[in-house]
Amino acid sequence: MKIKSWLVIMLLFVLAGCSNSDDTLESQESSITNFLIQNKLDFIDLKGVYRHIRHNSQNGEVVAQEDSIAIYYSGHRFSASGNLGLGSYFYGNIKSDAEANKFETSKMDFSPMRIKVGAGNLAGLDMALPGTHRGDTIIIYMTSDYAYGERGCYTVPKSASIAMKVVVDSVWRE
Repeated sequence: MKIKSWLVIMLLFVLAGCSNSDDTLESQESSITNFLIQNKLDFIDLKGVYRHIRHNSQNGEVVAQEDSIAIYYSGHRFSASGNLGLGSYFYGNIKSDAEANKFETSKMDFSPMRIKVGAGNLAGLDMALPGTHRGDTIIIYMTSDYAYGERGCYTVPKSASIAMKVVVDSVWRE
């Protein structure tokens, strides 16, 4: 009996967290670029990845490939009707965003996440972070092939475009 219950729970988790998105890559790109243009947001088009700078510090170190950086981030499904394209929240380490989205925050880690740029993070992050500065707040819009692709992740359906708010906290050159 315990095995059957476990299988049912796993099946429900898979179905809830890995549903399909009907968007093709072309329609995802079109939806993101149309949103950015209609909302008059300045952006850099990296072909499937789009970077919009919300706050440009201009006086911090510039991020380059192979740098180790610490970031705060907030992950969202992309939504053309959401504020800044930030649709449903799925995870992050910005406490105010987690609280605003009614996440149980008592067991979440809100320390900056350290990553190495270009070392196999989400492809969209690796593409969009070089050229930013320590202290910048950016929104990265990415089609599914630069995000979680055909596998999806947690509550992000497979083939879904996402938007991530990222704050570049620190930069280390090793």
